[in-house]
Amino acid sequence: MKLLACWTSSPLSLHQLVARKAVQELDEGRGWFTEAKDIDGKLIKTKFERRWNEMVEQEAVRLGVKFQVATKWCSFIAVEENESGSEEGLPEYGMVDNENIGA
Repeated sequence: MKLLACWTSSPLSLHQLVARKAVQELDEGRGWFTEAKDIDGKLIKTKFERRWNEMVEQEAVRLGVKFQVATKWCSFIAVEENESGSEEGLPEYGMVDNENIGA
């Protein structure tokens, strides 16, 4: 695994860099996830071929949320607290269906 460090106004932790690289490999169809096997030694990718793209997306979202890395499947928004200090009506975090954005 090659890591490329890039400097931004907000430095990323090593964990974030590794998570970003793992998501990039998921997007490119490479990495550990594509080589994962079940208990019988059969590739998960082959066993769940019809759901594979959904599984890749779920793993990318899991990594993005856990390590706070924005990807094509996962993004973050900033929420400003109101005067009472609460964020009324907003969930802590949630999933958004990309197909319904802007509809």
